[in-house]
Amino acid sequence: MQKRMRGYFMTVQEFLYGGILDEQIVEGLAWQYPGSSDSQIRAWRDLVQRLRNCDRLRYLPGSCVIVLEYELPTSDMAIDLMICGYNQGGKKLAQLIEVKQWGDDYIRNHRFSEYRGEEGRELHPQVQVSRHECSFKGYLDVGGKYLSKAYVYLPNATENGIRELIGRNPNKADARIPCQCNLDQILSEVQGNTLNHMAGGDKEMIRELMDAAYQPSHSIINAVKRSVNCQPAYHLTEEQDKKIKKIIEVIKDGNKVIRISGAAGSGKTAILLTLFVEIESHRQAWGKTARISLGAQNTHLYRNMNQNASQIFQFSYSLSKDRSLGEGDVLLIDEAQHNKEGLLSGLLKKGCQLVLCYDEQQTITPENSLKELKEFEAREDFVEIRLKGSVRYNGSETFEKKARNYVEGNKVDTRDDRYDFQIAESFTDFQYRLQRLMASHPQEETAVIGLLSEDAKDICGRNGSILYTKWTEKGEKDWFSYVLRKEYDPSNIWVGTWWMPGLDADYVAVIAGGDVTWTPQGLHLNIGQSKHYKLMIDVASCLGIPISYAGKTYEVMERIKDYLQRCNNAALVEAFQRECDKYVTNIYYIMATRGRKGLLIYFDNRRVT
Repeated sequence: MQKRMRGYFMTVQEFLYGGILDEQIVEGLAWQYPGSSDSQIRAWRDLVQRLRNCDRLRYLPGSCVIVLEYELPTSDMAIDLMICGYNQGGKKLAQLIEVKQWGDDYIRNHRFSEYRGEEGRELHPQVQVSRHECSFKGYLDVGGKYLSKAYVYLPNATENGIRELIGRNPNKADARIPCQCNLDQILSEVQGNTLNHMAGGDKEMIRELMDAAYQPSHSIINAVKRSVNCQPAYHLTEEQDKKIKKIIEVIKDGNKVIRISGAAGSGKTAILLTLFVEIESHRQAWGKTARISLGAQNTHLYRNMNQNASQIFQFSYSLSKDRSLGEGDVLLIDEAQHNKEGLLSGLLKKGCQLVLCYDEQQTITPENSLKELKEFEAREDFVEIRLKGSVRYNGSETFEKKARNYVEGNKVDTRDDRYDFQIAESFTDFQYRLQRLMASHPQEETAVIGLLSEDAKDICGRNGSILYTKWTEKGEKDWFSYVLRKEYDPSNIWVGTWWMPGLDADYVAVIAGGDVTWTPQGLHLNIGQSKHYKLMIDVASCLGIPISYAGKTYEVMERIKDYLQRCNNAALVEAFQRECDKYVTNIYYIMATRGRKGLLIYFDNRRVT
């Protein structure tokens, strides 16, 4: 049985009129958090008394929820006080309050940091509660359902002390978080315009918060939205936090190329987004400007989700169009292998510093910069930062290797007590398993992807098919939003053709049509059926197939097919097939590893059972 989240839960009615004694609450917290210091217990006692004497609490509906010391899933810390409920439209609201017993003298005589455990410094409470909010919303399976607002409550400080504390926040992005010495003032905002009017709560909300479960943050959409406003995008693990500090040190030391390496799910993208926030927050002090590129396939999605994104982020595939780049620019590039050969070297010549993440196994086209990236490793100003931990795949240590083996044509053992790995044996079996998966996990995101083939409509048109595609409609961003909002009807499911680099879902179902055949030697690209047009055109171009590459994509593909059919050069045809097979295997490996909790996969054409 899953352990419940620690904390003391009650309704406003129960707290004010239910006969719960202050000492009962304090003893209950001490029992849940054994080893708590005397000062911590005194702080709990003081908070309960202040809450008891807060006039504004009586204005809240009695069914609203109070939580003291709510456990966070990503650190040893807890949210000191939460007030939760629903607005009149039924949306869930959460008010997160960090409580510090500091007076003006304490504030005046201490230095503050944006990192935990930094020698001689105290973690600034605005930074702390901002990370609490990020942890609550991004790392709990229920947190994303709440509109939240963070506060710092300093009952023993004056207005002057609070102003000094805010002014000494090293992370100016978090200085927006309200700090108050009056609890009535904080609670009055619940009934104001900050979170909309709080109309009430219920026991179900308490059960939901108690039963909340840790989940690795996977919504890069929300992370990018926060980063656009220079707010922390992720709650970093201890390992990631140390690596951030190290990377900042080597950037300041003038190193030109920093590679961040690690297994899938080790937090490379999280580190890039956090670095962006750190550098932009200290732009003047450090004399650095951050630019970030998170992958071409997602550029349109990011640009459209926030009106400020295109102004603040350099969301582009290769950064090649920005002629203003030079000294002082730190370029944070995810999927760096996708850039054209020579581009990164050109950016270095301009004086830029490069922070790069790349994975050879996720290379999907022969037009890449792998050779150039390998050469960088011999530079004296090259530094590699390795990440060892991984929070992906529900903690499974074997799934990723199994997925790679499977797309390479090997039979695998799907048994895994931490990951739901299913292989369908027929189209009917695939649909049955998919419907059962969605019915078993209605609150989880299930993304169905694939059918990058000419016979996609035939497969979707089979008798009893529950699948459909939208080949004639551009804008796969709409499909990803459809997945996030769980709008799918289990009897009518949209198959997205997008393979989602950097974008994960809880469960992924991959269905391959006539574009590939699964063989004991690995995936074989069927040239006549495949819609992997860019892959095939790039391979043809790199091999020097003598055709015109001008015109529409479909026309170029017809010329390639015609040339290969008439070609007498068997070695060239074999090389074309071999290269296409290699890259299409990487594409299906990427698709197969997008699910954090489970994968369902089916190849319609196969020579292996």
